Amino acid sequence: MLRCGAKSSFREDGENWIGGRIDPRDRPVPNVFDLTLVSQARRALHTVLDDRGLGFFLEEGTRAPRLDSRRIAWIVESARRRVGPRARRDPNALSRTRRVVRRELIRRLADAMLQSGL
Repeated sequence: MLRCGAKSSFREDGENWIGGRIDPRDRPVPNVFDLTLVSQARRALHTVLDDRGLGFFLEEGTRAPRLDSRRIAWIVESARRRVGPRARRDPNALSRTRRVVRRELIRRLADAMLQSGL
């Protein structure tokens, strides 16, 4: 019951108050990610860094430091084996985890280069 002809901002017909997609090419993207795989990969990364150091992840034979993608994939695969099947359902989990591990290694490599004066 509204008085004075005021219009309610709430929908009475149960319609969703959030607007639809702006662009018809937009696909619905889930807002919630299961970060179990990422946390396991970070734990594995820190363990390997403590045991073998940052040089383990660098390619040999190159003058400029380059990250070895096989070693990053090895960390992600070892983390994937530790998580349950629920965490494996996300189709983008592996690529997201690779990105997180790679960014962490790049950050550590840049920090080490700054400390050494390069």
